[in-house]
Order: sequence, then C-alpha cells, then structure tokens
Amino acid sequence: MKPVVLTGTWVVNAPIERIYKIVTDFENAHKYFPLVANSLRITKREGNYLSIDAVSKTFGIPFHVMMETRLIPGKGFKSINTSTLAIENESFIMEEAQTGTKIIYRNEVTIKNNIFKLFAKILIGKPALLFWKLAYIDRLQKLATEMV
Repeated sequence: MKPVVLTGTWVVNAPIERIYKIVTDFENAHKYFPLVANSLRITKREGNYLSIDAVSKTFGIPFHVMMETRLIPGKGFKSINTSTLAIENESFIMEEAQTGTKIIYRNEVTIKNNIFKLFAKILIGKPALLFWKLAYIDRLQKLATEMV
C-alpha cells in the first residue's frame, strides 16, 4: 500500500518562539495535548537529534511509538515515528504570518498492520486531519494565548 499523506496549514495567533517552545517540549506533551499523547520520554539527545519513547493515542486508543526527531531551531521539527501500526514521516514547520505563525504540517503514513490497511483511508484521511486540528492545533492556540 502506498503511504497516505496528510497535509494541513493553519495560522495560530502567537509568535513562532512561543509555539516552538510548546511543540518541542515533548516530555510535557501529554499535559498539553492529552487527546493525542499519554507520555513521552526523551531517551537520547545529541544536539538537535532526539530519540523519544512515547505512548501516543489515535482516536483515543493508546499505542507505543519510537520517535527519531530532529529539531529545527525556531522553525519546528521533523520526525520518523515507528509503531506496530505504522511508520510516519512527520514534519511540523512554522513560518511568520501576518496574524501570527503559519504552521505547515505533513505526515506521510505507511500502514504496517494488514488489518488497519483495510481502514487506512477512513482512519487516516480527512477525519484524522480534522481530529488533529481539534486535539492539537486548537489546543496549541489556547496554550500559546495563555502563555502571555
């Protein structure tokens, strides 16, 4: 099966520095984004490269994920996320926008589990991106506003 590619672009009304501080604070992600993260623990750090042991959630169902993440200071991050379900090539990149920060999100998902391949388009398509906006982007806007 070919990878399913999710892309989204949003503007958050807050400066890049504030958003970067939140989205790269991986060990507190479960507090910031409880609908998508149970726990994240950095197991190795070499400069801007992180290995992260995570328990994430997909539609509320927890599963174990190993993340190999490269921080892009002041811009965002790129990550290869591997679980029993899938391999994800994820990027979260920011740039200045007139009313705050433009977020450019891309997640290329390759399903590993044959059972989930049958439901991939339903689970990973538009519903997944709408859920991501609700659980992550909308929450990010709230957190960034509260930090003022």
